[in-house]
Amino acid sequence: MDDETAIDISHESLIRQWGRLRGWAEDEAMSREVYRQIAEAARIWAGKKRDEDYLFSGKRLMEADAWSKNNPGVLNETENEFLVASQNAYEKKILEQPKKNLSDRVAAEGATQAEAIERGAAHVFLAYARADRAFAERLREAFRGAGEETLVDWDILPTEDFEDHVRAAIEAADTFVFVTSPASMDSTFCMQELRHATSQNKRIVSVLLRDVDEWRLPEQLKPERAVRFTERDDFSVAFSTLR
Repeated sequence: MDDETAIDISHESLIRQWGRLRGWAEDEAMSREVYRQIAEAARIWAGKKRDEDYLFSGKRLMEADAWSKNNPGVLNETENEFLVASQNAYEKKILEQPKKNLSDRVAAEGATQAEAIERGAAHVFLAYARADRAFAERLREAFRGAGEETLVDWDILPTEDFEDHVRAAIEAADTFVFVTSPASMDSTFCMQELRHATSQNKRIVSVLLRDVDEWRLPEQLKPERAVRFTERDDFSVAFSTLR
Protein backbone atom coordinates (compact mmCIF):
# COMPACT_ATOMS: atom_id res chain seq x y z
CA MET A 1 0.00 0.00 0.00
CA ASP A 2 1.61 3.26 -1.07
CA ASP A 3 1.03 6.74 0.32
CA GLU A 4 -1.47 7.65 -2.35
CA THR A 5 -3.61 4.60 -1.61
CA ALA A 6 -3.57 5.40 2.10
CA ILE A 7 -4.71 8.94 1.37
CA ASP A 8 -7.55 7.67 -0.81
CA ILE A 9 -8.81 5.33 1.93
CA SER A 10 -8.61 8.07 4.49
CA HIS A 11 -10.56 10.37 2.19
CA GLU A 12 -13.27 7.72 1.59
CA SER A 13 -13.55 7.15 5.32
CA LEU A 14 -14.10 10.85 5.89
CA ILE A 15 -16.79 10.90 3.23
CA ARG A 16 -18.61 7.96 4.87
CA GLN A 17 -18.51 9.68 8.26
CA TRP A 18 -19.22 13.19 7.01
CA GLY A 19 -22.98 12.97 7.49
CA ARG A 20 -22.58 11.87 11.10
CA LEU A 21 -19.91 14.46 11.87
CA ARG A 22 -21.97 17.20 10.29
CA GLY A 23 -25.01 16.10 12.28
CA TRP A 24 -23.05 16.33 15.53
CA ALA A 25 -21.76 19.76 14.58
CA GLU A 26 -25.27 20.97 13.72
CA ASP A 27 -26.67 19.62 17.01
CA GLU A 28 -23.96 21.43 18.94
CA ALA A 29 -24.55 24.65 17.01
CA MET A 30 -28.28 24.40 17.67
CA SER A 31 -27.68 23.82 21.38
CA ARG A 32 -25.45 26.89 21.57
CA GLU A 33 -28.09 28.95 19.76
CA VAL A 34 -30.88 27.89 22.13
CA TYR A 35 -28.70 28.82 25.11
CA ARG A 36 -27.81 32.16 23.51
CA GLN A 37 -31.49 32.94 23.01
CA ILE A 38 -32.34 32.04 26.62
CA ALA A 39 -29.47 34.11 28.02
CA GLU A 40 -30.25 37.13 25.84
CA ALA A 41 -34.00 36.99 26.54
CA ALA A 42 -33.41 36.63 30.29
CA ARG A 43 -31.05 39.61 30.25
CA ILE A 44 -33.62 41.78 28.46
CA TRP A 45 -36.43 40.57 30.74
CA ALA A 46 -34.43 41.46 33.83
CA GLY A 47 -33.58 44.85 32.36
CA LYS A 48 -37.26 45.54 31.70
CA LYS A 49 -38.15 44.97 35.37
CA ARG A 50 -39.31 41.42 34.59
CA ASP A 51 -42.15 42.55 32.38
CA GLU A 52 -44.24 39.54 31.24
CA ASP A 53 -44.25 40.87 27.67
CA TYR A 54 -40.63 39.73 27.38
CA LEU A 55 -41.20 36.11 28.45
CA PHE A 56 -41.05 33.05 26.20
CA SER A 57 -44.22 31.23 25.17
CA GLY A 58 -45.36 28.43 22.89
CA LYS A 59 -42.78 26.54 20.87
CA ARG A 60 -39.95 28.81 21.93
CA LEU A 61 -40.69 28.06 25.59
CA MET A 62 -40.98 24.33 24.95
CA GLU A 63 -37.63 24.15 23.17
CA ALA A 64 -35.96 26.21 25.90
CA ASP A 65 -37.49 24.03 28.61
CA ALA A 66 -36.38 20.83 26.86
CA TRP A 67 -32.87 22.25 26.44
CA SER A 68 -32.62 23.17 30.13
CA LYS A 69 -33.62 19.64 31.14
CA ASN A 70 -30.96 18.17 28.86
CA ASN A 71 -28.33 20.62 30.14
CA PRO A 72 -28.82 20.82 33.92
CA GLY A 73 -26.70 23.29 35.85
CA VAL A 74 -25.84 25.47 32.85
CA LEU A 75 -28.32 28.30 33.37
CA ASN A 76 -27.63 30.94 35.99
CA GLU A 77 -30.17 32.08 38.58
CA THR A 78 -31.72 34.81 36.45
CA GLU A 79 -32.02 32.52 33.43
CA ASN A 80 -33.71 29.81 35.51
CA GLU A 81 -36.11 32.36 36.98
CA PHE A 82 -36.86 33.59 33.47
CA LEU A 83 -37.86 30.09 32.33
CA VAL A 84 -40.00 29.48 35.42
CA ALA A 85 -41.74 32.83 34.94
CA SER A 86 -42.29 32.04 31.25
CA GLN A 87 -43.83 28.68 32.07
CA ASN A 88 -46.11 30.13 34.74
CA ALA A 89 -47.28 32.98 32.49
CA TYR A 90 -47.92 30.65 29.55
CA GLU A 91 -49.89 28.21 31.68
CA LYS A 92 -51.99 31.08 33.04
CA LYS A 93 -52.64 32.36 29.53
CA ILE A 94 -53.81 28.96 28.29
CA LEU A 95 -56.09 28.41 31.26
CA GLU A 96 -57.68 31.84 30.79
CA GLN A 97 -58.52 31.31 27.13
CA PRO A 98 -62.29 31.56 26.56
CA LYS A 99 -64.04 28.29 25.92
CA LYS A 100 -65.37 29.61 22.62
CA ASN A 101 -61.87 28.98 21.25
CA LEU A 102 -62.10 25.29 22.13
CA SER A 103 -64.05 22.53 20.43
CA ASP A 104 -67.65 21.90 21.55
CA ARG A 105 -66.70 18.56 23.02
CA VAL A 106 -63.89 20.07 25.05
CA ALA A 107 -66.05 22.91 26.36
CA ALA A 108 -68.84 20.52 27.30
CA GLU A 109 -66.51 18.28 29.27
CA GLY A 110 -64.64 21.15 30.89
CA ALA A 111 -61.35 19.65 29.74
CA THR A 112 -58.44 20.99 27.78
CA GLN A 113 -58.31 20.34 24.07
CA ALA A 114 -55.20 18.22 24.52
CA GLU A 115 -56.98 15.92 26.99
CA ALA A 116 -59.90 15.43 24.64
CA ILE A 117 -57.60 14.63 21.76
CA GLU A 118 -55.66 12.12 23.85
CA ARG A 119 -58.97 10.33 24.43
CA GLY A 120 -59.43 9.90 20.71
CA ALA A 121 -60.99 13.15 19.50
CA ALA A 122 -58.17 14.13 17.15
CA HIS A 123 -57.58 13.17 13.56
CA VAL A 124 -54.30 15.01 13.02
CA PHE A 125 -51.22 15.85 15.05
CA LEU A 126 -49.26 18.69 13.48
CA ALA A 127 -45.49 18.88 14.09
CA TYR A 128 -43.64 22.04 13.11
CA ALA A 129 -40.65 24.21 13.99
CA ARG A 130 -41.05 27.53 15.77
CA ALA A 131 -39.85 29.42 12.70
CA ASP A 132 -42.74 27.90 10.73
CA ARG A 133 -45.49 28.71 13.22
CA ALA A 134 -47.38 31.11 10.92
CA PHE A 135 -47.69 28.36 8.31
CA ALA A 136 -48.66 25.81 10.98
CA GLU A 137 -51.48 28.10 12.13
CA ARG A 138 -52.73 28.47 8.57
CA LEU A 139 -52.60 24.73 7.97
CA ARG A 140 -54.42 24.03 11.21
CA GLU A 141 -57.21 26.44 10.29
CA ALA A 142 -57.52 24.70 6.93
CA PHE A 143 -57.93 21.34 8.66
CA ARG A 144 -60.51 22.83 11.00
CA GLY A 145 -62.38 24.32 8.06
CA ALA A 146 -62.49 20.83 6.58
CA GLY A 147 -63.95 19.47 9.82
CA GLU A 148 -60.82 17.69 11.01
CA GLU A 149 -59.74 18.22 14.62
CA THR A 150 -56.04 19.03 14.76
CA LEU A 151 -53.66 19.22 17.70
CA VAL A 152 -50.51 21.28 17.86
CA ASP A 153 -48.18 21.45 20.83
CA TRP A 154 -49.28 24.93 21.90
CA ASP A 155 -52.58 23.31 22.99
CA ILE A 156 -50.70 21.42 25.69
CA LEU A 157 -49.56 23.15 28.85
CA PRO A 158 -45.75 23.12 29.20
CA THR A 159 -45.88 21.37 32.56
CA GLU A 160 -43.49 18.77 33.99
CA ASP A 161 -45.22 15.98 32.05
CA PHE A 162 -45.54 17.97 28.81
CA GLU A 163 -43.56 15.49 26.72
CA ASP A 164 -45.72 12.61 27.98
CA HIS A 165 -48.83 14.49 26.86
CA VAL A 166 -47.31 15.14 23.44
CA ARG A 167 -46.50 11.45 23.00
CA ALA A 168 -50.01 10.47 24.10
CA ALA A 169 -51.53 12.93 21.64
CA ILE A 170 -49.43 11.50 18.81
CA GLU A 171 -50.53 8.00 19.76
CA ALA A 172 -54.21 9.02 19.72
CA ALA A 173 -54.08 10.82 16.37
CA ASP A 174 -54.90 9.09 13.10
CA THR A 175 -52.35 11.03 11.07
CA PHE A 176 -49.04 12.70 11.92
CA VAL A 177 -48.36 15.71 9.70
CA PHE A 178 -44.76 16.97 9.70
CA VAL A 179 -43.97 20.44 8.35
CA THR A 180 -40.66 19.79 6.62
CA SER A 181 -38.18 22.66 6.45
CA PRO A 182 -34.57 23.34 7.43
CA ALA A 183 -35.87 24.64 10.76
CA SER A 184 -37.81 21.47 11.61
CA MET A 185 -34.84 19.32 10.63
CA ASP A 186 -32.74 21.36 13.07
CA SER A 187 -35.31 20.99 15.86
CA THR A 188 -34.55 18.26 18.38
CA PHE A 189 -38.14 18.45 19.56
CA CYS A 190 -39.59 17.96 16.06
CA MET A 191 -37.35 14.99 15.39
CA GLN A 192 -38.36 13.40 18.69
CA GLU A 193 -42.01 13.75 17.68
CA LEU A 194 -41.27 12.17 14.29
CA ARG A 195 -39.43 9.24 15.85
CA HIS A 196 -42.32 8.60 18.24
CA ALA A 197 -44.88 8.71 15.42
CA THR A 198 -42.74 6.23 13.49
CA SER A 199 -42.47 3.91 16.48
CA GLN A 200 -46.28 3.95 16.74
CA ASN A 201 -46.68 3.09 13.04
CA LYS A 202 -48.66 6.25 12.41
CA ARG A 203 -49.58 7.46 8.96
CA ILE A 204 -46.92 10.12 8.39
CA VAL A 205 -47.46 12.92 5.91
CA SER A 206 -44.61 15.25 5.02
CA VAL A 207 -45.69 18.78 4.17
CA LEU A 208 -42.74 20.33 2.36
CA LEU A 209 -42.62 24.02 3.22
CA ARG A 210 -39.00 24.73 2.29
CA ASP A 211 -36.50 22.59 0.42
CA VAL A 212 -34.05 20.56 2.50
CA ASP A 213 -30.88 18.77 1.36
CA GLU A 214 -32.11 15.26 0.64
CA TRP A 215 -29.31 13.57 2.58
CA ARG A 216 -30.72 15.13 5.75
CA LEU A 217 -34.20 13.69 5.28
CA PRO A 218 -35.25 10.41 6.93
CA GLU A 219 -37.11 7.95 4.73
CA GLN A 220 -40.55 9.15 5.89
CA LEU A 221 -39.83 12.68 4.67
CA LYS A 222 -38.29 11.98 1.27
CA PRO A 223 -39.40 14.48 -1.43
CA GLU A 224 -41.23 11.88 -3.50
CA ARG A 225 -43.52 11.22 -0.53
CA ALA A 226 -44.12 14.86 0.38
CA VAL A 227 -46.98 17.21 -0.38
CA ARG A 228 -45.43 20.46 -1.55
CA PHE A 229 -46.53 23.68 0.14
CA THR A 230 -43.63 25.87 -0.92
CA GLU A 231 -44.09 29.50 -1.93
CA ARG A 232 -44.26 28.28 -5.54
CA ASP A 233 -47.27 26.05 -4.81
CA ASP A 234 -50.95 26.90 -4.48
CA PHE A 235 -52.02 26.33 -0.86
CA SER A 236 -55.61 25.29 -1.64
CA VAL A 237 -54.59 22.82 -4.32
CA ALA A 238 -51.88 21.34 -2.10
CA PHE A 239 -54.26 21.05 0.85
CA SER A 240 -56.83 19.18 -1.23
CA THR A 241 -54.30 16.36 -1.70
CA LEU A 242 -53.92 15.90 2.06
CA ARG A 243 -57.49 14.71 2.60
